Amino acid sequence: MASKIKIPVDAHMLTLLVSEHKIEEYFIKAGPGQARRRRRVKVQIEVPPEIDTKRLRQGFSVANEIWKPADISFQLRQIKPAQMTAPLNKKTLDKAQVHDVARKFPAKKGVSLVVIDKFTEKSLGGRSIQEKAFCVVDTSGHPAFGGHLAHEFGHLLSLDHLEKGHKLKGWKKLINYNLMYEGARAGTELAPEQIIQARASNLAQRPS
Repeated sequence: MASKIKIPVDAHMLTLLVSEHKIEEYFIKAGPGQARRRRRVKVQIEVPPEIDTKRLRQGFSVANEIWKPADISFQLRQIKPAQMTAPLNKKTLDKAQVHDVARKFPAKKGVSLVVIDKFTEKSLGGRSIQEKAFCVVDTSGHPAFGGHLAHEFGHLLSLDHLEKGHKLKGWKKLINYNLMYEGARAGTELAPEQIIQARASNLAQRPS
């Protein structure tokens, strides 16, 4: 029987800080009365993830249930609130900015997970950088958060996307039932060869 692999994860609940300008009114003394004036002021908008720590833990439970056939478990080591000035000063994160975020939240003997509100690309649920053991998952469609989490963990375990028509040894179902199918309709199942590959990955074999 294969030994259980436990992978520690540090989660960063990232609030993006966005600067905006607005017009505010104020009054000045003018003779016996007051005069109304307007001025342009800079304000900071906070854009936090849509989920709280309770839903984050629920998402991990879903992801770990998906990875249970592989005897791989992702252990939530800590949850930290975090803030950073939004790249490009946008309320959403572009996929091209993921490397910038990864530099700010490096992995330390495990996985670094950053949880955000949403990506600019609406079809995107997450992005990962395998060699850095780093991933970002958005929460805009949070009922599917656990599935997105499991999918990104799959990338960190060296699994690639599967496209329509892809053949897997011993796989007799439609490919979109597979966890690593590329698309919103991805399933939650893994093929035996994917399990073998995931367990042999650098992340799975790395001492925690």
